[in-house]
Amino acid sequence: MAKWIQLHKEVINRRWASPVAVQRPPTHREASRFYELPGTRVEAMMDSRRDSATSCWTTCTNFWNTQKGVLLFAEIIICLVILICFSISAPKYSSLSVAEEIVAVFFLVLYSSNLHTKITIVNWPWCDFFRTFIAAILFLITSIVVLVERGALSTIFAGVLGLIATGIFIYDASVTFPLR
Repeated sequence: MAKWIQLHKEVINRRWASPVAVQRPPTHREASRFYELPGTRVEAMMDSRRDSATSCWTTCTNFWNTQKGVLLFAEIIICLVILICFSISAPKYSSLSVAEEIVAVFFLVLYSSNLHTKITIVNWPWCDFFRTFIAAILFLITSIVVLVERGALSTIFAGVLGLIATGIFIYDASVTFPLR
């Protein structure tokens, strides 16, 4: 206890002593440090909280700059545009783009937050491969059907974007194939 009191006095003298006559009020972090001993659990928790927030942001932004992050972002954007085009003239085809967009957002969050390394029950590379492969096949079939029907201009545009999405999904499937 005497060591803590001595340490407390040293901290006060070090942190609050100012060569200027006007002293500034303590920040929240400085005020909370009074009740911590160096190397205690409280100090370790505070530092890990700060480091985890920084590392989470760094991990997310680092993933968005990778090839897989750019592909997932492109898949989400193109599914959103296809959804808008189908919603204008042919809402019966919009469910595919909605479902694929939801799954792509799920994988984007999963990969960008590094949860795929913490949840090891599921083989994520194979799940991602099957997701992209099945999406490519379904977008190809839907686009061919839409283009053969020759509906409104937005439907034809959505069909062409569906073919582009098919190419993106095939490329993503070839990149994420786990046995390469």
